[in-house]
Amino acid sequence: MANDLFYHTDKWLWLRKKVKARWKREGHPCGYCGESLDWSAVVIVDHIHNRKKFPDLALVEDNLQVVHHGCNTRKAAHHENINTVRTNVDGFPDGWK
Repeated sequence: MANDLFYHTDKWLWLRKKVKARWKREGHPCGYCGESLDWSAVVIVDHIHNRKKFPDLALVEDNLQVVHHGCNTRKAAHHENINTVRTNVDGFPDGWK
C-alpha cells in the first residue's frame, strides 16, 4: 500500500479526513469488530468493497469504514490467503505441467 499512489492523492486524503471526522463525531465503532475505536491509536479508513475490484467505489463515502489497525491487518491477511493460488507438495498448482 505504501507504494500505491492512490493513497497519496488529494481526493483520497480529503475524503479520508472527512470520514474519520464523521465517525469520531458520531461515535461509530470499528466497522469490523464492533468495538469502540481508540482515537489516540492508529485507525484505518478502509474500503468495504475492494477498490481494485470495484474502482468506481474508490472515492464513494458509503464504501468506507473506520477500523482498528489490527482488524484491517487481519482482513488483509485473510484476503491474501484466500486469493493465493494453492500449490501441491511439488510447489506447482493443480494441472500445472
